[in-house]
Amino acid sequence: MEERVAPFNHEAEVPETTGDRLEKHQNDDSHHEHQPMPVVPEKSETASQGSTALETAASRTRRDFSPRILLLMADLWIWEILSCVLATICLVVIVAILDVHQDRPLPQWPNYISINSLIAIMTAIMKASLMLPVAEGICQLKWLWFSNSDPGPLSMMENFESGSRGPWGAFMLMVQLRKHYLASLGALLTIVMLAANAFSQQIIQYNNCTVVESGISAYLSRGNNYSGDAVSSRPGHAEISGRTAAAMSLGVMDAIASTQLLVQFGCASGNCCFPSTPDGAVFSTLGMCFRFKEISDQIRRDETNGTFWVPTRDPTYQPRNLANSTGFDDLITADMLMLRINETTCGIAHTEKCSKTPWAVRSSLIPCIKTYSAIVNSGKLNESRLSTTLLKKTNVSAIEVTTWSLTTDTVIRNGQVHQCETSETPSTRTPIAISVNNTLALSPTDAVRYYEPGCVWVVESLEALAQNQLLSWQWDVEWFQGWTDNTITAQGTDWLRRFYHNGTASMQTTEIYMEQLTGVITTMMREHEVASGYVQGDVLMAQTCIGVAWLWLALPGTMVFLVAGFLAATMSLAAADGSFKSSWRSSALAPFFHGLDESVKKTAVHSISSRSGMENVGKTLHVKMIDRFGVKVLGS
Repeated sequence: MEERVAPFNHEAEVPETTGDRLEKHQNDDSHHEHQPMPVVPEKSETASQGSTALETAASRTRRDFSPRILLLMADLWIWEILSCVLATICLVVIVAILDVHQDRPLPQWPNYISINSLIAIMTAIMKASLMLPVAEGICQLKWLWFSNSDPGPLSMMENFESGSRGPWGAFMLMVQLRKHYLASLGALLTIVMLAANAFSQQIIQYNNCTVVESGISAYLSRGNNYSGDAVSSRPGHAEISGRTAAAMSLGVMDAIASTQLLVQFGCASGNCCFPSTPDGAVFSTLGMCFRFKEISDQIRRDETNGTFWVPTRDPTYQPRNLANSTGFDDLITADMLMLRINETTCGIAHTEKCSKTPWAVRSSLIPCIKTYSAIVNSGKLNESRLSTTLLKKTNVSAIEVTTWSLTTDTVIRNGQVHQCETSETPSTRTPIAISVNNTLALSPTDAVRYYEPGCVWVVESLEALAQNQLLSWQWDVEWFQGWTDNTITAQGTDWLRRFYHNGTASMQTTEIYMEQLTGVITTMMREHEVASGYVQGDVLMAQTCIGVAWLWLALPGTMVFLVAGFLAATMSLAAADGSFKSSWRSSALAPFFHGLDESVKKTAVHSISSRSGMENVGKTLHVKMIDRFGVKVLGS
């Protein structure tokens, strides 16, 4: 059968559309030739194809541009320089962290983050950053060593490579190198970096410390007006409150009962501090002061009965006359006369056998202003008196007990010197009338200016009278005498017995006695004046604080400095060599493109099939790099 081959249609074949197929189906019986209609792409589709082509070209350009940038950075030591910069930044961050947290409590960070771990992380990043320029520098010095020096053992190629990879290789490189100080420095830096982490962990030390607790405050009593602590029993008589009388007896009798046990203060943690002036003053308060002096030279003897006595008035010491002077006015003055023994030459247990001599001392109590420093340690208040200012009688002509008062131009409150406000006329802020003597004005006609209440210090007359009469009763009315010649057996009130001190009273024991008494009176005067407000302070809480041993930071800092110097020196040598257009450093491609010269290969072709064979040949084969149709390694 004869096969017929249909002729090949060279016209372009256009795919049929749905409409074409329908039309062809309808005209199956007709023999009209169907001409397919060309399909013309829409304008939007053409534009889309053009845009896609442009985007593809731009992406290809970016892809081609990125590798070129990376290669250029590798040739210009950019990565090594950036590594040094990163190491420097880490060092600065470490110093900043330590400086911010030095002598401060541990930061309240999440449990899995501590300041030690943060320093360790920054040290690890710094160490890794420093390893890159050191390793790359040693590798670059390898090529310079074979290029500039006399022919050397080919095995040094392996030594340089090992020296750039770790501490052991670096140590072996230092041993084998001779007079290549820069490469030896790089090897030494590689070894020293092992100690970076250990040194960084020694920087931080933990110490016990106290910090101010927010939300609560410490307080301490003070006062500038003593009132409300006495009652008038009958005309001309007053009685001090039972609590104050008991406190005064306790202060005289018990040396341990100091003012710190009676002062009102609050300190939740047991450790508190109060703001102070540069000289340490925390506050000023109303109190009681004293003075005393020995008057044994004024003792008189009654030759008739052999008794001793002291004149009640001393021309050189008359309190009444001092009222008109610029000195102080005393609340009470007491002369103590006794027979005492010399304790240094006579035993206290057998004083009946000792000679006794008359001795007398005169003591006075005076209202005053006391300035204190204060701190609370382990629940105990410690106050130190820094200065005193004595009050005056308000009525300078009064013979009996009166009001004591004084004004000051400044007052210390909460560790700050407050300037007192005054005016020529009374006002709501300055209502207190003051006389020319800086005391309370007895009448409106005596007022020369007006002060704010916080700068006027007053002991009211009723409290002064009650204090005077209580002390007079204890010192004057009560009796004290000895029944035998032994001073220990002397009997009488506890107040006088304490003063007598078993016949060994002295200026020193008198000072202690008066210090305790006036200290307790001062405490009670402060307690009865809450209107003046409390001294405010800070509550200190025991915590763990961060200490910084900056000396341990010397190694990391020195490493950053030396690595930067090592890199700069290596870059300078590489640029000065001139034999290479760019730095090879640790490139693994250099041996492939610039290998051994054919003459060298022929001499060792039978011995370099194994690593050990290559190492043996390398020890005896001395080579040098030269530029001959490309850089080659030639034997000598």
